[in-house]
Amino acid sequence: MADNQQLKGNLAAIQHQLAELTYKIATMETNFSRQRSLERRPRSRDRRSISRGRRFPARPYTPAEGLCYYHFNFGARAYKCQKPCNWSPTTTETTQQKEN
Repeated sequence: MADNQQLKGNLAAIQHQLAELTYKIATMETNFSRQRSLERRPRSRDRRSISRGRRFPARPYTPAEGLCYYHFNFGARAYKCQKPCNWSPTTTETTQQKEN
């Protein structure tokens, strides 16, 4: 009888250890899966979104100002002018010379 009780105690201890090991393995698998998914994400996207953010909001394009989209945004550097456009390089050059 004592042997039977001892065997039952040993079996219960083994079952308890097996349950603990199963839990630990499941936890390790979950952590491993999370780590792998984090490694797959491109890290550069996060940095780029922060570093390339605009410090100042862009002026909204309004065609009522008489300039085409390209001259509005690029000024004298525009090379795809679209008509109608009231761009005048002489006016801009004069203004730039006064600023210098």
